[in-house]
Amino acid sequence: MRIGEVLVEQANYNNWDHQESADYSKYLEKHFGSPDEFTNEQTVWHNIDGFKRVVCRDEYILHGSPAPHYDFVYSYINLEIPEELSDELAKCSGSILIDHLKNEVGARCGSLTANAVTLNFCLDVVAGRTEPSKDEYEKRILDMRAMFDNGEKYELDWWPDEAGDADPDNPYYNDDKKENVNENADREYVSLPKEDIERLRAKFLPDWEYKDNSLQKRYKFEDYFEVIRFLINTIKPQEKLDHHADLGIFYDEVLVKIYTHRTNDVSDYDFMVAMQIDMIAKMKHGAINPNYDLNALVDEGTRCWKGYVRKGFKTMFGKRVPNCVKREALDICVNCGELVFEETLNENLKKWFKDKWVRVGPKGKIRGSCGGKSKGEGKPKCLPAKKAYALGKKGRASAAKRKRRKDPNPNRRGKAINVNTKKKK
Repeated sequence: MRIGEVLVEQANYNNWDHQESADYSKYLEKHFGSPDEFTNEQTVWHNIDGFKRVVCRDEYILHGSPAPHYDFVYSYINLEIPEELSDELAKCSGSILIDHLKNEVGARCGSLTANAVTLNFCLDVVAGRTEPSKDEYEKRILDMRAMFDNGEKYELDWWPDEAGDADPDNPYYNDDKKENVNENADREYVSLPKEDIERLRAKFLPDWEYKDNSLQKRYKFEDYFEVIRFLINTIKPQEKLDHHADLGIFYDEVLVKIYTHRTNDVSDYDFMVAMQIDMIAKMKHGAINPNYDLNALVDEGTRCWKGYVRKGFKTMFGKRVPNCVKREALDICVNCGELVFEETLNENLKKWFKDKWVRVGPKGKIRGSCGGKSKGEGKPKCLPAKKAYALGKKGRASAAKRKRRKDPNPNRRGKAINVNTKKKK
């Protein structure tokens, strides 16, 4: 008998701590047979369902982006990720796992479907079909979920989905497995041990407090207008989870207190709500929920006239009125030198923003968006992101060096000096 067979016999799901990951692993067994590796910590299949390797681990990792969920299944493919793209992909999602030595990339989520979406995003980025954008990645995940919710099967050309993981009629996702957020009177809330609460808080919510049997945080805002904006955008994620925070509202502050009212203590649902609220605050409120029309809630009298913007409020003649200040000009790009106002952007500048220009240095490294600048950085070369990635490291280095030779002063003002990206023949 082989060592692997002995391990399979000795290992069993009764030794796993997380029933959800164990159930999913059993589901994979039904379609792909016994795993190639089976321990008391994980199951592993090689070369199945279009993946180089699939690993289901005895873990249940809370992940808040793009919506609260739990991760426990890993999928890998062979893919060489250029070094200049590694950091950009890492910023898109903590679910993307890159191994340069093996030339492989993995994805970690709660289903093979989500992993396939993540890996397809990596394939598109490397091939230059899309940009390494967090917004684009999260849109793809949410689109996949929307298709599933609408009863549509999610499909990819390279992924066979032999387990039917993306099929909305998949028995693994039947009603007794789904959580109905509107009919959850029988939802089981489990209070977390204090040591688990502290461990999760330190990892996912380090600037929150755990006191009085609740998670708490006080958010500071510019004024009452920003407070209302923040509150509006917390409505949807709380309703979706059917789990709500206690809110203390002040002129420029909001005290958020989250606990499970049924148990009068903290459960995993409290962490999910807290993470959503935290993301909304950090993403300038409306970035997550753009569908709310805030202007409909604001009286016309609180708006400023053309060419001016509101900077808080002031008191005049005993009344609170908008503090309107003249709009400052925007310096669009260190290459351009020209100052323009947001409302006077012409079509070319709008295209500039749409194309998401990036700046590159003389070593071919992409240093971030055009318009930014790190300390000690010389004159950058700005290019549309798609074109920059297509040039490759050598081509970007050549273009940046050419720019510095013809326009050496990094702090020069005035009209832009255009330098050809490629040397003329």
